[in-house]
Amino acid sequence: MFNKFSSIQNAQEFCQLLSTCDVCPGNSDFSDLVNMKKGPGGQIPVRITPNDKYIVFNSSGTIRHAKCTIIIPRDCKRCPPCTVHRSDLASHRSKMKVKMNTPHDLSSTTPNSYLSHSKLHIKMTKLQADRRRLKRRSGYLELKIEEIYRNEIAILSHQQLASLDKSLEDCAEQMNSVLPVGSNRNLIFNRESR
Repeated sequence: MFNKFSSIQNAQEFCQLLSTCDVCPGNSDFSDLVNMKKGPGGQIPVRITPNDKYIVFNSSGTIRHAKCTIIIPRDCKRCPPCTVHRSDLASHRSKMKVKMNTPHDLSSTTPNSYLSHSKLHIKMTKLQADRRRLKRRSGYLELKIEEIYRNEIAILSHQQLASLDKSLEDCAEQMNSVLPVGSNRNLIFNRESR
């Protein structure tokens, strides 16, 4: 639109044209959609959809299409890309409302794409609490196993060990007939008999 006004001689024409134009207001009436897109800590989104930018100026924000012309004639409400983008935003708003109102349990298997930012934050907190609880539980079980091991372990003398090894060798054929070679039971027996 303004590429023909490249020289100083056309500056007056350019200023006259600007005086007959307005600035495209974008789409500032989608604040609920912006609030739905805020991060867990209240971070303001940079964009609402892949085709737009969220711009904050003087504490009020507007959503402009990536191809917004910024300058529009006075008789237009907004530029053509922002006008067309309104229907995309309205569709996105209704999808987000459905997503937020659809009950989803916050289990670890719920896909993140079905959850709002606030529900993602709750899910993350819940998963971290589960992780801490499992870590404590596994630590407790380790201590319990060590205690059982200490209480039930029998220390054998060299003579007892030699006697045990001899008896295991004597019954190895019999054990292989009862426990087939390569079976899980045979592998466990061989491991425990060492």
